[in-house]
Amino acid sequence: DIAVARAMNGRAVRDALLHINETAVVADDEKVSFTEIASMHSDIEAAEKSAHSKESQDVLATMREALPEYEKGHHDIYDRIKVKDLAGAEALLGPVTTAAKPLFDAAERAIQIKQEHAQEKFKTNAAAYQTARDLVIGASILSLVFGMILSFMIARGISGPLGMAVIALQKVAEGDLTARLDVDTKEEVGCMASAFNTAVERLNNTLQEVADSAANASSSSQQLAAASEAIASGAQEQAASLEETSASLEQISAAVRLSADNAKQESELASGTHNASERGQEG
Repeated sequence: DIAVARAMNGRAVRDALLHINETAVVADDEKVSFTEIASMHSDIEAAEKSAHSKESQDVLATMREALPEYEKGHHDIYDRIKVKDLAGAEALLGPVTTAAKPLFDAAERAIQIKQEHAQEKFKTNAAAYQTARDLVIGASILSLVFGMILSFMIARGISGPLGMAVIALQKVAEGDLTARLDVDTKEEVGCMASAFNTAVERLNNTLQEVADSAANASSSSQQLAAASEAIASGAQEQAASLEETSASLEQISAAVRLSADNAKQESELASGTHNASERGQEG
């Protein structure tokens, strides 16, 4: 900013010298010059707030010491211009330039210091970035390795019990209801093993109850078969008794018929005898 102010101030002074006979132009150029000089004071004060190194503070001290002489020289130049003393004004340009040299040399050095500080800061930031990058890459690699190890451990922790569960299920499918899973953990796999063991145990109990019921049913069937045989034997005996009774009834019926025939014959004989007797009596 000071370098820009120096250029603007130099342009204003040259313009005032060129228009030395135009009071209004000179007044405007003078206003521009001292506005730029005032901005130099402000810029130095602002720079002091961010000057942390000893070299920067020394450079700013040089600029503060040289600026008043530079400002006084411009007052003298404009005093000569206002009285139309072109030669006197031009004669003062050399001393003012000489007085300004420490100021602007210090300004150039301040620019270099700022650039050097920016480069150092860039290098520091680049080193910090590289360090952070290396840390991030290292952390990422460690996280990846740790994740792979953890995944492998988790996979083994799950696949092992699952393999045991498959073997146990195959045994159950083959009819072996004594199969059990020896997994004593609290996570999902342990809960699965506990549920499997409970299910197989209940299935075994249910089948045992079914077997007991089948045995009871077989015993009852045998008892019913025996009772049925006894009933069948009794029925056969009753049928034989009925046949014997029927034969006896037939014999009795035959005897009755025979008796009836004999009685009829006797009745007829008696009737014939009676009739003969009656005819004998009549004769």
